[in-house]
Amino acid sequence: MYKANKFQGRPHLVDLQSTSGSLSSSMILHNLSNKDLTMMKIIKSVKTLFKRHPLIANSVTFGSMWGFSDFSQQIITKRFLDCKQPLEPINKGTIIRCTIVGSCVTSNILFFWYKWMEKRFVGGSFKILVKKIVLDQFVLTPPLLSAFFISMSILEQREDITTEWKEKIIPTLQKAWLFWFPAQMINFLFVPSVMRITYISCCSFIWTNILCFIKRSNPTDIKCITDQKEESVIT
Repeated sequence: MYKANKFQGRPHLVDLQSTSGSLSSSMILHNLSNKDLTMMKIIKSVKTLFKRHPLIANSVTFGSMWGFSDFSQQIITKRFLDCKQPLEPINKGTIIRCTIVGSCVTSNILFFWYKWMEKRFVGGSFKILVKKIVLDQFVLTPPLLSAFFISMSILEQREDITTEWKEKIIPTLQKAWLFWFPAQMINFLFVPSVMRITYISCCSFIWTNILCFIKRSNPTDIKCITDQKEESVIT
C-alpha cells in the first residue's frame, strides 16, 4: 500500500508496508536486552568465522570437543568406575594431548575428506548415502584411528609409537563400526535435516568418550572394574 506525500514540493510515494516492517524491526531490536544483542553478535561472528576460515574454525571446534570429551571420560572413569583408592587425579596432560590431536590431526583429515566426498558424490539419494557411509567407515576410519593412536604415542614420547596401535586398532575398529553404522542409518533415515548437525555432534561426543576410554583402558583396569561389579552383585 502506498501513500502520497510531499517532499520538497513534489509528490512522493511512501511504502506503508515497508515502513511498518522497518518500524517492527526497530521495535524488536529496541526490546532486546544488551545480553541478547551480545549473543546475536557472537553467533554472527561465529558464522562469519566458519564461512571465511572453515579449516581453522573446524580445527578449534573439533579440538575443544576432544579435550572436553577426554575430561568428561576421566570424570566418569576415575570418579565412578575406577576401584582405585585414593581416587586418581585428573590427567591434564592427556586432555592437552587429545586437544592437540583433535585440532591438528583429526579435524584436518576430516575436513579434506568430506570436502572431497561432497564433490565426488553429489545428491542425497539413498544410494549415494550408502556409498558415503561405506566409504566413511571402511576407507576413512582405519587410517583415521591409526593417526589417533600413533599421534598420541608420539606426544607421549613412547619408544615404540606403534605398540598401542597394534594392540588396540582392531578392537577399536570393531567398536567404531558397531557404533557408527547404526548411528548413520538413524541419521539419514529418521532424523530431520535441520536436526542432523545436532545429532551428529552428540554422536561424535559420545564416540570420542568411547575412544578416550579405549585409549586409557588396559586389561588390568577392565578386570578391576569387572571384579568390583561382581562383588557388588554378590553383596
